[in-house]
Amino acid sequence: MLGAATLVPPEAAAHAGEAQAIHDFWSAWAFDPLLVFLLGLASVLYARGVHRLWSRAGVGRGIRIWRVWAFACGMVLLTLAIVGPLDVLFSVHMTQHMVLMSAVAPLLVVGSPVVAFLAGLPGGWGNALSRWWNRRSWTRAFWNRVASPGTASIIQGLALFAWHLPKILELALVVDPVHDAMHISYLVAGLLFWWSLVRCYHQDVGPAFAGIGIVSTMMYMGFLSALLVFAPVPLYPAYIGRSEPWGLSALEDQQLAGLIMWVPASIPYFVGGLGLVAGYLNRLERRHPQSSGPQRNPDGTR
Repeated sequence: MLGAATLVPPEAAAHAGEAQAIHDFWSAWAFDPLLVFLLGLASVLYARGVHRLWSRAGVGRGIRIWRVWAFACGMVLLTLAIVGPLDVLFSVHMTQHMVLMSAVAPLLVVGSPVVAFLAGLPGGWGNALSRWWNRRSWTRAFWNRVASPGTASIIQGLALFAWHLPKILELALVVDPVHDAMHISYLVAGLLFWWSLVRCYHQDVGPAFAGIGIVSTMMYMGFLSALLVFAPVPLYPAYIGRSEPWGLSALEDQQLAGLIMWVPASIPYFVGGLGLVAGYLNRLERRHPQSSGPQRNPDGTR
C-alpha cells in the first residue's frame, strides 16, 4: 500500500491527508471551478429544453413536472456528492459512491435528460443530432446491446469491484485524476443501468430481463458488503487513523461502510423492481380488462 503513495508527488497526495479530524470536515469540501461550470451548464441546458417544450405544448407536456423535480434533486445530490468531503471516513466515501449509483443515477434518468438536452441545444442542433443517430444502425445496435439490463449490471458490477480493490482505491486517494475517474465510472455505470431499466418498463418481456439485472446487482452488492462487514481486519490501510477522532476504529468504519452498501443502497433497486412489476401488471390489466360485475349471457341470464 505504501508503494502507491511513494510513486506520486506530494502535491498529488492531497486526499491522503485531508479531513482526519472532526474540525477538518468543512475544509475538505472540494469546489472545483471546472466541475461547477459543467454542472451549471448541464442544468441550464436542461432548463432551457424544458422551457422550450412547455412553451410549445404547455406545462407538463413533453416532460412531466415530477420528472423535472427528479432531475433537479439528482443534480443537487450530484453536486453534494462530488464537492463534498470525500475522504473523511471510509463509510462517508462509501456513502458518496452509493449516492452516485443508487440515488443520483435513477433521479437523472427518470428526468428524461436526453429529451430536454436535445430541445435545449441551440439552433437545429438537436434535430440534426437525432437524425444522425437514427441513420446509424450500428450505433443503435451497439446501444441496444450495451443498455440491456444484463450487460449494464455486469458493467456496474465490474466498476464496483474494481474500485474497491484495496490498492486501486488507495491509488485513487492519492492521485486526483484516478479519483475523478472513479466517480465518473460510478456515475456512468449507474446511469447506464437505470437507463436499461427504464427502457424495459414499456416492453412485454422487459420486466423479466430487468428483474434478472436487479437481482444480480443486489447479489453482488450483498457479497461485496459482506466482505467488508465480516473481514477480521481493515482492508484499506490508508483509512487507519482517520476514524478514531470520530469515535470509530478503522474496522468499525469499514463495517459501517459495508452496512451502508448492504441496506440503504439496495433500497432503490428493490423499489425499482417493484415499479417494473407494477407497470407490467397495469399493462396486463389494460389489455385484458375484467368486468366489475357478474357476466351475463346474450339472452340476459347469468
